[in-house]
Amino acid sequence: MGENEQLQPLIFDIKTKSTTRASHNAFIVGMMGFGKTFNVKKHLNWLYCNNKKIYIIDPQREYGSFVNYHGGEIIEFGNNPKAKINPLEIFNDNFAEHISLLEQWFKNLYSDLTNIDLAKLQEYIIQLYKNFNIAADTNLSKLTKKDYPILTDLYNLVNKKEQDTLLEKMLWKLTKGADGTLFNGISTLAIKSDFIVFDIYNMAKSKTIANAQMYLLLALLDRVMKKNKEDNLNLLPEKQSWICIVVDEAQLLINQDNMIALNYLFTLSKTSRKFNGILYILTQSIGDFTQRGEEVKRQAQGIILNSVLINLFIIWTRLARKTTLSY
Repeated sequence: MGENEQLQPLIFDIKTKSTTRASHNAFIVGMMGFGKTFNVKKHLNWLYCNNKKIYIIDPQREYGSFVNYHGGEIIEFGNNPKAKINPLEIFNDNFAEHISLLEQWFKNLYSDLTNIDLAKLQEYIIQLYKNFNIAADTNLSKLTKKDYPILTDLYNLVNKKEQDTLLEKMLWKLTKGADGTLFNGISTLAIKSDFIVFDIYNMAKSKTIANAQMYLLLALLDRVMKKNKEDNLNLLPEKQSWICIVVDEAQLLINQDNMIALNYLFTLSKTSRKFNGILYILTQSIGDFTQRGEEVKRQAQGIILNSVLINLFIIWTRLARKTTLSY
């Protein structure tokens, strides 16, 4: 990977556990220009050449030439009809947990919603799922993306009982307004390639929208990782596939008033080791995480404890700086 301060070669294999490292996660810290992304590309290049699936969340468009070099796919988020994720699709196996997270997702998008609004919204959502024959005891693994309601269905249900209320106006905006192009409709995002860069550059211009989209994307990738484990069950260890998820510029997720994406990243850092998963989290400073309030600090400490910390202030990768790569 490079050299340490004593000019000794530094060898790092994220798949190898030790007595001091029980996961396959890396939390990489370094100021702008210190080589975080360049360093991680070296890791990813080795992983992909060893048949690992790579999924990168890229808010700054730094991985385009890299994925093109390997013949991968770039999926741009924003007003892209082929990259929609339906927030009403259930990505985990816990119906009650999904309802709770969905309520938080709405609250994060529209902070003016009161607790009374959220209570009514939860009732409407549960009724909507019931109308679609979805409940706590439903076998969600049997459902396809077309079996789930969309936000238009939720708006129509609410509009029958409420008009000109804050809740009705919020759902109007999410269906017929500007946000409808982002979130309203059946999921169209398909994970087909083994190497995908999710370009969220346009989404990152609004932290609230980016956080909402990041939660949906992380939830989808979490399901992909769990499905990968199911596919590996009857395979020998050397034949099993691995999935690597990279979250660059993770400081963009930090918002004391909008914790849902950061919460999910914390959950993913805990569960990835159970599912042949590798997680890279890149940020400019540990202070980006640890100086933003107690809840952010708690989540950040959990993420770091579930990862090996690579501090590019200390590890200056001289070999990486001297190596010329085609991407």
